[in-house]
Amino acid sequence: KRKDNLADVLSPVDGVIMEVNSKVRENPKLANNEPYGDGWLFMVRTPD
Repeated sequence: KRKDNLADVLSPVDGVIMEVNSKVRENPKLANNEPYGDGWLFMVRTPD
């Protein structure tokens, strides 16, 4: 569900977001066109 250009993202793991991909913020189509390349969304640190 989208709200004011924001979208909820469900994650299969618990953790803390450590980095957000600025390339996707500038060009959101990367998330669909290159999800395993430049289209990654964020880096998550998971608990041990």
